[in-house]
Amino acid sequence: MGLGIFMSDSPDPVAAGDKLTYDVSVDVPVGETVAVTETIPASASYVEADSDCPQSPGSQFAVCGGLLGGQHIMKFVVIPNVAGTLVNEASVVSEATGESASATVTTQVVPGGLPSLSIGDATVAEGNAGATQTIFTVSLSGAASSTVSVDYSTADGTASAGSDYAAKSGSVSFAPGDPLSKTVQTDVNGDLRDEPDEAFSVNLSNPSGALISDGLGMGTIVDDDDAIAFQRNGDIYTMNEDGTGVRQLTAGSAYDAAPAWSPNREQIAFSSNRDGVLNNEIYVMNADGSAVTRLTFAAGSDYGAAWSPVGDKIAYSRSPFSAGIYLMNADGSGSTRLTVSAFPNIDTNPTWSPTGDEIAFQRWGTIFFESDLHVVKADGTGLTQLTSDAPLEIEPAWSSGSEIAFACNCDRSQGRNFDIYALSRDGGPARRLTTHVQTETHPDWSASGDQLVFVRSGWIHLMNADGSGATPPLAPGHLPDW
Repeated sequence: MGLGIFMSDSPDPVAAGDKLTYDVSVDVPVGETVAVTETIPASASYVEADSDCPQSPGSQFAVCGGLLGGQHIMKFVVIPNVAGTLVNEASVVSEATGESASATVTTQVVPGGLPSLSIGDATVAEGNAGATQTIFTVSLSGAASSTVSVDYSTADGTASAGSDYAAKSGSVSFAPGDPLSKTVQTDVNGDLRDEPDEAFSVNLSNPSGALISDGLGMGTIVDDDDAIAFQRNGDIYTMNEDGTGVRQLTAGSAYDAAPAWSPNREQIAFSSNRDGVLNNEIYVMNADGSAVTRLTFAAGSDYGAAWSPVGDKIAYSRSPFSAGIYLMNADGSGSTRLTVSAFPNIDTNPTWSPTGDEIAFQRWGTIFFESDLHVVKADGTGLTQLTSDAPLEIEPAWSSGSEIAFACNCDRSQGRNFDIYALSRDGGPARRLTTHVQTETHPDWSASGDQLVFVRSGWIHLMNADGSGATPPLAPGHLPDW
């Protein structure tokens, strides 16, 4: 490390009569001792400095002596007295060799009493396509007697201009009598990728007629695309909403199935026979497939995990021994039986209401020739049958509202072909969402409730909540969870 000195100022510009802080950083070679002199400009008044850097009596100097080898950071505070350009110098001298170095910084001092400019932060949901406006508010602290202007420009953070948002620059002006706040707008680009939230900034510079009190506006792009988990050939996968980014999370000879996202999207529950037994148990893993943990240890087969809306409970089904819908804590403790079903009546496929007070499920009837949807309260009381008018109504999925989607071969003119339907928890006729000649099963809702994922003859598709806009096949798979 050689002898060196660096200097910065804040704020710049500064109003006459306000405090101005200089930060001085000094690099001192090992084994040497140096002294640092801060020259206080004649047009400024000394306020304070670090305790070991006192001002020399009657002078415009503050001296820091006896600094040993290493890096030292010192702070000096002054008050500029007049508007104009303020030049400050700091120097360092080796007490042994006389070697020296210096640094200067120039500060723009503007007349006192000027109003200040600031820019606020902005947050926007990314969206799935097209552009969404992000609005930043630029504020002036008080009325000005003459026009105030300031430049602005965007800058990348974790978000990149072009792909994530539209770069923009320009200026904002406040004429006398104008409102004290104006907006800067830029577009955020929507996509279907599941990714972390991203950030960029809008920065103020070059003020005229005012000072900048806060020149950094942070823009946060909130990702609203949730990855879809699904099962394929006995393993668990995830993918983006557009079918890209397919990632295999589990592998091996075990049969892993029925993935279910935790509400915070950090974990996936699933069923597996990976511990060498014929029956399935409930497991949980991180969203990247790591830290697989077994939660259930029953003689029966545990299947169809469903997280409560707050993520503290998991509902699941067990058969054929002690069959029914069960509830346990998210760590596998505290298992409680909610429903009792005996062969051939088997309760399966639990799904939570958005309020967390009820669980819908399907109950298989005689020799699996009929199945109806039921609801039970989360404490096991209030068992209610919702459907009874078709041979097979299966795989319920509760939306973020009051509707429950399910698969049904209700249209007997199509033989045993299944379609996707939705009905209200409060009753009424079911809405038919699909009419395809191929079988459609395994519905699940997007978090917003405006779309559904489903399976058509072994391929995963999306559609709008009213059944329109079905996408082409995204990927082969079953039991998608969105």
